[in-house]
Amino acid sequence: MGPDPQPTPESPASAARWCRLPRDIIEALLPRLRNPELRALCGANQHWNACLKGAVTCLRPSHFKISGIPPSFTSLMSIDLGACWADVDDALLTSISGTLPARAGVPQPQRLPSPYPVPVRTRVGYSGVDGDTVGNLTLLRDLDLSWNPVSDQSLRRVVALTGLTRLVLAECPAISDQGVECLRCLSKLRSLSLSGTMVSDEGLAAIAESLGNLRSLSLRSCRLVWDNGLRALTAIGGLQEVDLSHCNGVTDAGVAALGEGLPRLTSLDLSCTYIHGGSLGSFRRRPSALRALRLRECCWVKEWVLRLVATIESLESLDVMNCDGVTDRGLGHVARLPLTSLNLSYCSNIFDSGVARLAAAPSLSSLDLSFCANITDEGVGRLVANTRLERLVLNCCGRVSDDGIHALSPIAHSLRQLEISSCHGLTSQCISFIAQTFTNLRGLKLDWLGVTDTHLLALEGISSSLCHLSIKGCNNLTSAACDKLWYLEGINDDRQTPQRRMK
Repeated sequence: MGPDPQPTPESPASAARWCRLPRDIIEALLPRLRNPELRALCGANQHWNACLKGAVTCLRPSHFKISGIPPSFTSLMSIDLGACWADVDDALLTSISGTLPARAGVPQPQRLPSPYPVPVRTRVGYSGVDGDTVGNLTLLRDLDLSWNPVSDQSLRRVVALTGLTRLVLAECPAISDQGVECLRCLSKLRSLSLSGTMVSDEGLAAIAESLGNLRSLSLRSCRLVWDNGLRALTAIGGLQEVDLSHCNGVTDAGVAALGEGLPRLTSLDLSCTYIHGGSLGSFRRRPSALRALRLRECCWVKEWVLRLVATIESLESLDVMNCDGVTDRGLGHVARLPLTSLNLSYCSNIFDSGVARLAAAPSLSSLDLSFCANITDEGVGRLVANTRLERLVLNCCGRVSDDGIHALSPIAHSLRQLEISSCHGLTSQCISFIAQTFTNLRGLKLDWLGVTDTHLLALEGISSSLCHLSIKGCNNLTSAACDKLWYLEGINDDRQTPQRRMK
């Protein structure tokens, strides 16, 4: 007798082996699978379903009507209820606090971020949770109370969570200095957001005095914050990230105090402020720790300011979105920096000559030129001199045509993300060219383009690398074509309207 026939991939024996794969092998496979594939495998059989649920560490339900957490999620360490904020009330949070610590197989969870709903700005609604229930969730390390009716009084219950390392109180306007005083005992806090609250310099002084482990602080839209409060923050020597966007009371004197008093500051956001810009010179010291600088919608950003920015030799990320004072000559200064990311979207005074200067940037890997109406095919073609470019955003660049995309062929191997939404100078044939040439793309955005089924299916040629595809507003596509690309994340989501959207 000959040897026993080996099972083929299609045979029942082979299928049975796949169904009974050991848990350790399944867990090794999980990092290689994309979200749609993981969701499909959950319905394969009970064994796969149990293994997949057992590997989940963060749960983000779209609905939360159950009482407690299913015991099948044995590795669960965090819950994000941001997508189901309308279902959340005090009773549900009480049920979570009662079932999570006692559940078998969960040895003292260390993180439980966002147990409170975080409605997006377009759905400004409140869940009715005001913080009184929070004291029962004693294992919390990460708490997000954004957009909830939290007041100084209810915030007193939060201080019972002495293990908190991150607290977000964004857009809670009922919080003032009195509420911030209650946070003194949260000595383990490393990240705190007070955006949109009524905290003032007095509250910042209390923070600086008691929260010495703080590494990140957001004060966005805190209109009562002035320079004295920023001076007080210099007492936190380890502070690394500060967000001062929309803080209209801040002047150059306060920013200079941060530059001189916070030697470890790595990220600073001055978007929509009314300083003059000279204070940026305080970050010129050597060595400087500043890596990221955001100056969005700042009318004071001119060529001389960019010349000053160019002296911060440690800078790796610069965001000057919607700064009309940014010109081609100014870009010549920042091109000398070791920038890896540059956002020039909505900068209306940038032309092809400015893009040509950026081609010489030694480390630039991400470039956003969205809504730069003066950029043409010639400017896009100049970018091929930068062989490190991995992300290029050309959304709404109306003067870019197929020739501009064709000109990018020499760096097609390095590009990982390309966004060309609403570039109405492009034809549908350009999609076929992208599929044939840009074979290493992981993300592609084609919103509001005249994409047809034929050209969409051409993307199957780069299916091995492509993970994210956005075709919002591409109304010429049929469901049949989209279904063939089901493995791309979000391909079957948000189909309530003819506008397809993939995240």
